[in-house]
Amino acid sequence: EMGLTAAQDYLQTAPITLFQLVFEKALLFGEKGTPQLQFILNEEPNGAYRFRAFSQIDGSQNEWNRHITGIVRKDTPPQHKERTLDVRGIENRFSDSILGSDLYSRFKSVGADYGPAFQGVETIWHDTTQAIGRIQSDLPDTHTERYCLHPVWLDACFHVLAAIVPKSHRDHFHIP
Repeated sequence: EMGLTAAQDYLQTAPITLFQLVFEKALLFGEKGTPQLQFILNEEPNGAYRFRAFSQIDGSQNEWNRHITGIVRKDTPPQHKERTLDVRGIENRFSDSILGSDLYSRFKSVGADYGPAFQGVETIWHDTTQAIGRIQSDLPDTHTERYCLHPVWLDACFHVLAAIVPKSHRDHFHIP
């Protein structure tokens, strides 16, 4: 989200393509103070822009922690063709499903207690290597116009990945 928004603001254009995204370290809030964020966007020789996001705890003299890197570039608007998606057919290809309420209970049991506003998964259909989820379309009514992809939706998309974590690793929480 940071990469897309910064690129759109700086380049004054849309659409933007985001690629080579690497999550290096989770950005956690609250325990040790308020983090100061730094976002760096550098133009590459090919016209794309490399970005990096860092944080440092306010007042701290510690070095900056890098959280994410990636590349963004201006793109041409896609040529959309109307297509029908057989959602039920896709769901039926999977051998298992999990309700969002059960997913968030599992998260809570390993120490990740998401509040109601951040419980965006309704249902996940999955097998051992693939998953598809139904995400709630209603968002908290807080500054939704400021985002390309609201953090609640982005978080919920990552939550879908929990369905393919091997059972032997489900006794602790994985941050994607």
